[in-house]
Amino acid sequence: MYPANLIVFTLCLAPSIESASSQRRNKWSKARVGEGVSVEAHIIYDSSVKPQGLSERNNDERKNEDTLADFKKLFQLVQQHFHNESVMVTFEVKTAIQNDTLPVKSGNKSLNATQTLKKLIEYAAVNSSRNDSIFYFFTANELLEKTKQGDKVDIDHADVATFGTFCSEKDSAAVVKYYPLSDTTRHISAVEATARIFGLKKYKNLNIRDILQLLLTFGNCPRSDCWTQCLQPVDETDGN
Repeated sequence: MYPANLIVFTLCLAPSIESASSQRRNKWSKARVGEGVSVEAHIIYDSSVKPQGLSERNNDERKNEDTLADFKKLFQLVQQHFHNESVMVTFEVKTAIQNDTLPVKSGNKSLNATQTLKKLIEYAAVNSSRNDSIFYFFTANELLEKTKQGDKVDIDHADVATFGTFCSEKDSAAVVKYYPLSDTTRHISAVEATARIFGLKKYKNLNIRDILQLLLTFGNCPRSDCWTQCLQPVDETDGN
């Protein structure tokens, strides 16, 4: 079946599958999506990001190694979250570099979230060579967005990101709040931002429509056999 025909078929099938799953536990309700798809993560961070133990090291090379290792641990948590949602993509942290000229400041210890995202998209346009790359900018500062209506109080974000840009002609970018290693939910802001880049409006409790959206997104990824391998039902005898 050609991809275009598969799209029409699956979208037409979605309501009946969703209805059936509400009456009984359908094996496709735990469908795995994203087998063989990878995210090439490029990390940029500002001087507010200080991983635990970093201040104890004086050697710049060791500091860079510590920071890269910290972000690799962070994205292991991000990957595990998606795997728990049966989204079997893998994350590879390619680089982690400090850049204090990219963020747009908005007062003391706060950044303009939307303007920083715009600059990050411009940065990604110059430095990205693959459509499965995502550029993340991390900061421990507040991420604020100016409001033009109501009380005009700035909105504090945990993350802002491009929507539905993964494996497309557009660049994928996210500005994310950094949380220390001691925070057990430190990865959620990165998860939420990544989900939006995948074209999702939520990051957990995914339903069949979300799975179909991911199927469409991942079908455009390089060297992907997503149309034949991406959507895999979980064997109900499997304990996972």
